[in-house]
Amino acid sequence: MIMQLQNLSLKIKIMKNIIYILFFLSVFILFISCSNELPADHYIQRFSRNISFKIIGEYSGELSISYSNPNDNHGVTPGEITTVLPWQKDILYNESTKLTGLSIKGSDGLPNEIVQLLIYADGELIETEFAIADENGKIYGETSIIYFYHNPNN
Repeated sequence: MIMQLQNLSLKIKIMKNIIYILFFLSVFILFISCSNELPADHYIQRFSRNISFKIIGEYSGELSISYSNPNDNHGVTPGEITTVLPWQKDILYNESTKLTGLSIKGSDGLPNEIVQLLIYADGELIETEFAIADENGKIYGETSIIYFYHNPNN
């Protein structure tokens, strides 16, 4: 009887080891099969270059608005000033521009005023963020960076 229990215990250990080996082997095969098939410089267009920036909400102070320069891949527009919301800017970015984004900063507002920053590509909302004025009426907000292309290999 003891011999049968030892044999059963040994068989269970062997089965567990086989299961572990099969599991790790399948994970290894999965990683190999998911290797990159596209060249490293192959990029896929992610969003349209026809971008609309919008800022809506309530802010009684002056807002300085910055976004990527449509004619310069490395530049940001100097702060465009507005005291009136809603604000909107429509831009068709050139092919050399790789990314864009929107940021605001303001002063002389009232505490807890809220604005919403929106980015549309061909009329489709692709990014939105909220900004709330602090106890001194200052506000700061920014969207995530929007990349026009991405490399599926990274």
